[in-house]
Amino acid sequence: MVRDIKQYIDASLARKIPVGYSAADDLDYRIPLSEYLECIDESPFDLADFYGVNSYQWCGDQTFYSSGYDKLVSDYADYTRPVFLSEYGCNKVTPRMFSEVQALYSDDMIGVFSGGLAYEFSQEPNNYGLVKVLDNGDVILLDDFLALKYQLETVPDINYDVVTHHLLSENMKGSVAKHDYKQPTCKSEFRNLAVEQGLPSSVADKLVDQGVDVKKGKYVTLTESQLQSSYKVFSPLGKALGTPTVRVIRDISPGSSSRGLRLPVQTIPNSGTYGVHHCHRPCIKSRKIY
Repeated sequence: MVRDIKQYIDASLARKIPVGYSAADDLDYRIPLSEYLECIDESPFDLADFYGVNSYQWCGDQTFYSSGYDKLVSDYADYTRPVFLSEYGCNKVTPRMFSEVQALYSDDMIGVFSGGLAYEFSQEPNNYGLVKVLDNGDVILLDDFLALKYQLETVPDINYDVVTHHLLSENMKGSVAKHDYKQPTCKSEFRNLAVEQGLPSSVADKLVDQGVDVKKGKYVTLTESQLQSSYKVFSPLGKALGTPTVRVIRDISPGSSSRGLRLPVQTIPNSGTYGVHHCHRPCIKSRKIY
């Protein structure tokens, strides 16, 4: 799937779009699968551009060492693709405090891991939600939302010297420099993976060769009223928090300078202890996602 998607992007688009893989929280496959998706067999299209690790091993009041996060770091210390936690937020111990956030953005991890994604936004039967979406579209913030917000707000400023030091380390330079395409060559065997037959034939040859006839999207101009949500946001105690708005901080409309790229930021109105919540996009640079 990774190969076919990357071939389609290469044939159809002028810009490069990274294609990655998010792995299930399964210790039997976590490491061998990441190694397989990191290596090149016949083509650079075969490998993932980034790798996401689903990890629910930090439950309740734990530490970098008791949770096994130290093992995660050592497992991926020499990984040549950007790697991050594509899911975290164990709910075996409630209420969730998300104390793993402090470790995730600490000097112990930022040289290897590029942050992570808390699971998940809306409340479902599995009870991982940060908010409850009502039938009419209104949203109630749950206690988990406030706990995660607090942890993210109290993370110390990231020491980017740690990131730079890791990228310049002898192990990383050697791991990258000694391989063709700057990536490892695939081994003949991977633990718990049946790779002897090689990759199957592409199921997307026609799409790659002929493209897809679809209506292309475009940027549209929004009025001030369209930047205000018609839905309400409530605190866990049911207090209305005002009108959610999207504030344009960087313009990405046609003709605007890419140097002054403007991005929409969703704002939950300031109300007491809930503050203002900004959702910024990450950008990919080198083997880190900042």
